[in-house]
Amino acid sequence: MDAQKSRTGLYIRLVISLLLLVFVFSFADITQIGDVITRIDYWFFALVAAITLVDSMMMAYKWQRLVLIKNIGLSFNLALVTYLVSGFVGLVLPTGIGADIYRIHYTSKLLGGLKHIASSVVIERLLGMLASTIFAVIGVLVMSIAAPESKIDENILLQIFIVLAVVNVLFFMSMTEKFFTLVKRLLDKLGNKIIGDKILSFHQAYMEYGNHKQALSVFFALSFIEQVFFVAITYFAALAIEVKIEWYYFIGIVPVCQILKKIPISVNSIGVQEGLFAFFFSQIGMTVTEALSLSILIRIAQWIMFFAGGVLYVLGSKESINVEAVQSKRQ
Repeated sequence: MDAQKSRTGLYIRLVISLLLLVFVFSFADITQIGDVITRIDYWFFALVAAITLVDSMMMAYKWQRLVLIKNIGLSFNLALVTYLVSGFVGLVLPTGIGADIYRIHYTSKLLGGLKHIASSVVIERLLGMLASTIFAVIGVLVMSIAAPESKIDENILLQIFIVLAVVNVLFFMSMTEKFFTLVKRLLDKLGNKIIGDKILSFHQAYMEYGNHKQALSVFFALSFIEQVFFVAITYFAALAIEVKIEWYYFIGIVPVCQILKKIPISVNSIGVQEGLFAFFFSQIGMTVTEALSLSILIRIAQWIMFFAGGVLYVLGSKESINVEAVQSKRQ
């Protein structure tokens, strides 16, 4: 039954991705997209790919530090390969969520500590969202000061930030003992002891991160720096297709797109990212064709990384990872 629901959900997301792509591409000249992609500046594209790789390495490092807090021997190499492989798996699953589920399942299978691995991924996502939100606010302020003539609807951005601010407040509340007590009372009323014990066990592991404020501060700082990578990737990708737009527009637009494209309604944000790029960048001088070409080029760089993870998995890195995992357990 669960497998059938999963397949149904996947089909629905595939249909949504397809419909979004059809809608967005109806505003572009498809033949011109091919022309734009084929005449890319390969030096800039190589720079985009290099920054994408560095970003993947930073994400793996950040996650490794969170897991090490729980005394689980996750090495950087294992964290990086798992990130790449989960990204490869996530190509056909909901944005972020599918890759995270695989990462939790695979890592806990090798190293144990399911609740701790799961809590590390939740903390990673929530702190990453907080960093993205703050960076986005700063970016929009910079853009509005540098380009007051921008046609981007600031009311839409304000509404987005209000919603995200509420989410961030709830995150900090969830780290408190009072929230844990409230969850326990609600589960006691439900009367399902097995599920309740599992949820409480996870929440306790999650809440324990509140005792490591310095580590979380470092993680947040790295997540904030990572937003610069996203901006740089998009900016240099634009230069690769010979689209020259002032840098401050990217600081204002990219973080907002990064946040919104994580809404898990499509497969790997296909259709969502394209729609966001077309909507925002077309308001600052890009054509829809150029915005879609920009999105495609960024996807190519990302998919190169993800397929590298797939190749590592297929060609036997699984065995080497298993050996490494056993060694980590013995330490």
